Amino acid sequence: GSTDHSRGMKYGVRYRHHSDGDSCQNGSDVVFRNVDWKDFYDGGVLTADGHAFKIDGFMRLGNVIVEGCTFENFGYEALRISNTENAPDLGGALDSLYVGNCTFTNIDAEGIRYYSLDNVDDPPVVIEHITFNNSATRTMYLKNSEGAIVRDIIIANSRMSGHGRDSELM
Repeated sequence: GSTDHSRGMKYGVRYRHHSDGDSCQNGSDVVFRNVDWKDFYDGGVLTADGHAFKIDGFMRLGNVIVEGCTFENFGYEALRISNTENAPDLGGALDSLYVGNCTFTNIDAEGIRYYSLDNVDDPPVVIEHITFNNSATRTMYLKNSEGAIVRDIIIANSRMSGHGRDSELM
């Protein structure tokens, strides 16, 4: 992320599919295990965007697993999977999502932002054993995800977001 030696990063990993060759293959599985993500602020500016992981609108991944990771100091959502609505013909952003045993500290929007499509069957989503500390009030936003399993969540020391998303915890 942002260091004294970098200009700051907006994305740690960004998955996208374009016809110009700058592409990741649709259906790819993704696993992040025991990764420490820290200080993601675009341009190194503390009020700017920053994401560990993003799936763009014209991309569909397979199984996405985020396990045993820490996320600290982010200017926006740590996990951003919300461009699904830009490509409804793909049937959603992924085949399944598991986020487990992770800690989110000082996240200025949601730690996890995930959109399912309204008119298709929801993929399996399990979010468990998660701690949110000193982060924006709204820790997760799971749009249209009726079958998501969310359990064993600790939310401590909530604070107001710089993005105005403070009307609920989840």
